[in-house]
Amino acid sequence: MVAWMIALHTTIHTVAHLFNVERLVDARVEANGTIQAALTDLEDRNGESYLNFVRSKVPNPIGGLNVAFTFLAGLTGVVITLALILIITSSTKTIRRSYFEVFFGTHIISLSSSSLVLFFIGR
Repeated sequence: MVAWMIALHTTIHTVAHLFNVERLVDARVEANGTIQAALTDLEDRNGESYLNFVRSKVPNPIGGLNVAFTFLAGLTGVVITLALILIITSSTKTIRRSYFEVFFGTHIISLSSSSLVLFFIGR
């Protein structure tokens, strides 16, 4: 039950990040005159702080992929999500019973102290 709850909440968390990145990229490429465009354009002039960390005006879906693979937070999120997908798929009954070494290996790697530290740093 704990593993399924971790998977469920990770999915909710990941989807929320995807929606947030989509909103930020869309706000960056939006036409001038809207409040989203005005707030996003902050920091384009000296002495201003920014609200939107997306700086390039590349529309979605390329803009979202740009954020996912050019920012450290995006890269670590992708790596951690892929690791969790590998752990979940190797935990299925068929894999667990037929290829126990795969199941055991993915869990030991994810629970080893160095991987655990990297996991939480990436989080």
